[in-house]
Amino acid sequence: MFGHLREPFGKAGLVVAIVALLAALVGGAYAAGGGLSGKQKKEVRGIAKNEAKRYAAQGPVGPQGPAGATGKDGLNGLDGAPGEAGKSGGNGRSVALSETASGCAEGGITVEVEGSGEPLEICNGAAGQAGKDGEPWTAGGTLPKSSTETGSWSVGTYFGPAMSPVEAIGKPLLAPISFAIPLAQGLDESHVHFIGTGETAPVGCTGGTAEHPKADSGNLCVYAGGNEGVSVEKSIYTASGSNGTPGASTAGAVLAMLVLEEGAGAWGTWAVTG
Repeated sequence: MFGHLREPFGKAGLVVAIVALLAALVGGAYAAGGGLSGKQKKEVRGIAKNEAKRYAAQGPVGPQGPAGATGKDGLNGLDGAPGEAGKSGGNGRSVALSETASGCAEGGITVEVEGSGEPLEICNGAAGQAGKDGEPWTAGGTLPKSSTETGSWSVGTYFGPAMSPVEAIGKPLLAPISFAIPLAQGLDESHVHFIGTGETAPVGCTGGTAEHPKADSGNLCVYAGGNEGVSVEKSIYTASGSNGTPGASTAGAVLAMLVLEEGAGAWGTWAVTG
């Protein structure tokens, strides 16, 4: 019935019509029965509320209200009660130490934690075997093959009561060359070389100079760093005999030259390779 009444009356008019209808009904019931029962009153009120809600128009959304004031800081909470004191720790245990250890062949000590009943022996290490005497310098005591040792040499005339500077002219000057590590075998004349100042190193002394002496394997190379008043020809002899054999012994060699003028002297370096 309400559906047919909605269009001609509109929502507001319909609500008024419903209220009028209810009033008429209530009035009729009141006149006929002498008043409404409690149940009837309740039903009338329910019908009026439901229909009013159903057809009432929703109003527009209102503006947002202002923000509320910031609340005051709350009070700090009360401190908690102190915790209970911890229990006292037990006493530590001592360690007994004995200077003997019956189970150790080389002797030792025994330690035991108090109350453990478990003694622990700590033994001395066994004595090691004595090492054999090593060979001096290198295996076999000689310069290994392709290994090089170097040194320096120098000579000068001696002036004293026995010889004047003039008398020294024509006399030999001898410069010893001693190998700290001996060679496995001596060197013949073809394997000993003298390189004068400004000369290029020959075969057997590849790339060597007085500043950086070098020697190929199996060769002795003697380099002149400077000379004054000595002969150009230099000879290298073995140091193991008195016959002046050209070459070098396993222990070294002798460099020989002649004095040509007063105040003669010479110096340089050498290299030998096994």
